[in-house]
Amino acid sequence: MATLAFLSSVTRTDVMASMFSIVPKTIGILGGGQLATMMIEAAHRMGCKVAVLDPNPSCSASHVLSQNDTFVLGSFNKAHDVLSFVNKWYV
Repeated sequence: MATLAFLSSVTRTDVMASMFSIVPKTIGILGGGQLATMMIEAAHRMGCKVAVLDPNPSCSASHVLSQNDTFVLGSFNKAHDVLSFVNKWYV
């Protein structure tokens, strides 16, 4: 019975967080559209920080970023911007 009680108290978020405990704590996302917004919300539930690169400072993703996240203004179509983003945020 104790095992069943334990299993019923474990949430899907707990399982996902433990699975991703070896993943870097900052997730880099190129582009700040609707898909990025959904990824950011999921990353926050797993306790991860997010860094977003987008040419539009008011993109969809910018509205769900927390104070611990990073927004970088730049083009994901320019190799220099992408490489700078990756190297600075270790994503």
